[in-house]
Amino acid sequence: MPPDPDEPAPVDPTSISPTDPQAALTCKHGPARYAYAINPLLDLDTDCILDVEATPARFAAEVAATRTLVSRAGTRLGIEPESLAADKAYGSGPLLGWLIDRKITPYIPVIDRSRQRDAFFTRDAFRYDREADTYRCPADKPLGYCGTKRANQVRVYRSHVADCAGCELKPRCTVSRKRSITRLVSEDARDAARALAGTDAYVHARRRRKRIERVFGHLKRNLGLRTLKLRGLAGAAEEFSMAAAAYNLQLLARQAAPA
Repeated sequence: MPPDPDEPAPVDPTSISPTDPQAALTCKHGPARYAYAINPLLDLDTDCILDVEATPARFAAEVAATRTLVSRAGTRLGIEPESLAADKAYGSGPLLGWLIDRKITPYIPVIDRSRQRDAFFTRDAFRYDREADTYRCPADKPLGYCGTKRANQVRVYRSHVADCAGCELKPRCTVSRKRSITRLVSEDARDAARALAGTDAYVHARRRRKRIERVFGHLKRNLGLRTLKLRGLAGAAEEFSMAAAAYNLQLLARQAAPA
């Protein structure tokens, strides 16, 4: 299935390392270099790293790793997370829907590009009627469902030409004969995630999520993951797993130490 417009699609690399072709070229956190990304699954109650997944340092691969980590926690550890906190990069409709389908509460900001349009009314100005599966424009005229664009995974809604022809709001709405707006197939999941924003549980989870940055810093600064010694994705996975094990042992040692 093609990705939603808000979920990064895999792309062919523009440059390949001659010595480590599985690594990805990235400029994140420094100068351009070939790198792998460590994707940890952290238990926020204990700070323990439950699992890690190595991927090329590409946005799409890092987001996709979330599904792998959550699924593996269930099959390997028998752990079914009740909730998941992550940054906005992970707030795509397909991933949110995948989590909600598994009864996992997503404390994740939603990627929202509906406001990225100048001069005209954005989709926020249109009210969705779930029962009728129609939108209502700012002039309270209907936009009915007229089909789904499978390639982009969006549902298309259009107004009637007659409704737009004499509308005094048309100069602020469209230059076409009628107005069209789209709704992501995964919009229900996005709405569910938006409804969580601002709740006490959401705020608490977002605050606790920042602890993962401390873990990243420790792995890179103290456990030597700024530079890898082994090549290939398998080599990166081995080093990441060893570093996570070392981190967990240090965590246990600190907890066992007398006060």
